[in-house]
Amino acid sequence: MEALLAIIDRLIALFQGYKESREALFRDHIEPLFLDLSYVHSDYVGAFDKICLVFLDPRTPIWEIAPKVDDMRRQLDHLRVKINALTDTLRTACTQDRTIPDEVCIFADAVANYFQVGAGHGSTLRPAKGSTYYTTLLDLIAMAETQAISKKECEKCAEVLFKSVRSKWSDVTVAYATAKMKCLR
Repeated sequence: MEALLAIIDRLIALFQGYKESREALFRDHIEPLFLDLSYVHSDYVGAFDKICLVFLDPRTPIWEIAPKVDDMRRQLDHLRVKINALTDTLRTACTQDRTIPDEVCIFADAVANYFQVGAGHGSTLRPAKGSTYYTTLLDLIAMAETQAISKKECEKCAEVLFKSVRSKWSDVTVAYATAKMKCLR
């Protein structure tokens, strides 16, 4: 009987250790990553809203938009680099450590996907690998400056980018909530 009680006590201790490690994973990695990405997302949304106002003003020449976008890009570039590095590390850990809950790995994939800029609006928007939303927007503006596309076409492509950011943010928040529930229950 004592042996059975000792085994039960050991199983309870193992479960408690597993629970504490999931809580630490969330507290030390998932939540800070999400908070940093929240800040970046707010920056994107605010910047895109400002850019849309500029596009809508017919008096604003297209060449005036690029420096503003480049300034916005630089402001949080360090944070985007940090988020990508942490996400890559977390994704690697997911492949190497089977004790990491699948929900955490899905969150890491959603964060990585958030930064993947895909093609959109016809054949105009074909971002290079590793492009960010800002660099893709700068490429579009450059195309409009050289009249490879019209300002209106540039605006349409920018709208596709903005919709993509908002959609991917939704994916991240769902994955975050699911990971949080798994790690903290």
